[in-house]
Amino acid sequence: MRRFSLFQRTVHSLFIGHHERSSVMANHPFAGWHQVASLVLGLALTMMACASTVGPSVSATPTATQPVASTTVQVYFSHHPETDTVPNQVVAVSRTVATPMTTTQARATFALQQMFAGPTTAERASGFYSPFDGAFALISNCAGDFRDFDLLFNQRGSTYAPGTVTVQLCRRVDIAGDLDGPRMVAMINTTLMQFTAIKQVVILNSVGGCFADMSGLNSCLGGSSTGYHVDVFFSRHPDSDTHPGAVFAVHRTAPTLGVATFAIAQLMAGPTPTESANG
Repeated sequence: MRRFSLFQRTVHSLFIGHHERSSVMANHPFAGWHQVASLVLGLALTMMACASTVGPSVSATPTATQPVASTTVQVYFSHHPETDTVPNQVVAVSRTVATPMTTTQARATFALQQMFAGPTTAERASGFYSPFDGAFALISNCAGDFRDFDLLFNQRGSTYAPGTVTVQLCRRVDIAGDLDGPRMVAMINTTLMQFTAIKQVVILNSVGGCFADMSGLNSCLGGSSTGYHVDVFFSRHPDSDTHPGAVFAVHRTAPTLGVATFAIAQLMAGPTPTESANG
């Protein structure tokens, strides 16, 4: 409305001026052309002035912002205090990268890289920790660029095995405590087995033997778990409800020859969620 009113007032003033000067310039040979030119120039200047008050123009068809594709994976760490005495229990955190990763190998590699990098400062403050911190030696046995691991899909070591992934560690890993070995194994296994294409994980140390296999038998290459079998005994509903002496065994695998200490620690930790669901 402001632009139209200003335009009306300008046109009105120009025509009033024209009529007032017409009697004076009636006999001038170029009076008519002079008046028309003045009127046109006045109208043009008025429209330019009005347009300048509107502000910058806005495109009628703004460009839509395209969503940025990303990849999110779960990474598993030990967590204080609930996993301190249950080394095969790990807790997930999320990692996201602004890159679309369409293959299982790319996503699994990214997840494992993030796991070896360890928890963030904020995650550590909330109780997450990694037994891999400071455990890697400096020399890499893998060819090519310096790295911590290679992933071999559909292989158990050098043997073809569909659905099995072999993690070949490129550097020596020093296992500080008796429970750190199974913690490391649980972190790697759980981080990789979130991907449905991976059914089993084999972890080899830097010289090709089974990682954290204290027996030295390399049983992981034959399809067996490493460590030492122990039984832990719990009460069970309803069998033990009225018979307090009735207890039932569940299986655990001790990572070292300290089987008694491991078994008591497992007893104090209690049944797993699956075992609890079974009574």
